[in-house]
Amino acid sequence: MSNKIFLYYLFVVVFFSLILFFIHDFLLFSDIIILKLWKIYSFHLSVSLIIFTSLFLISKIDFDKVGFAFMTLSVLKMLGAILFLLPVILDVNFDKIPDIINFFIPYFIFLILEIFFSLKLLHLSNK
Repeated sequence: MSNKIFLYYLFVVVFFSLILFFIHDFLLFSDIIILKLWKIYSFHLSVSLIIFTSLFLISKIDFDKVGFAFMTLSVLKMLGAILFLLPVILDVNFDKIPDIINFFIPYFIFLILEIFFSLKLLHLSNK
């Protein structure tokens, strides 16, 4: 059953990332941002897939550690986000607010998906 959750998660994350990317790209004024939108979504999609794959593998080994692993991976994701945004943070010639907003809107959407599916994975592991 947990394999179905994993495949469902993969489908939902890829589908939502494509939909969000096209909506975000349609609404975005691309002349005011430094970071490319495809780089932002590539970062979020890859990190999200790494996190959930790690959680899935950890749940196969010892499901009692999934919550701790999720917290650790979330902190590492935040550190990765800071490193990803470092060129924007250090640049003094441009307004940083549009880039930060463009980064953190999908960040929180992907975080909500990660939380939702991690809870489903924990629920299945406890059965």
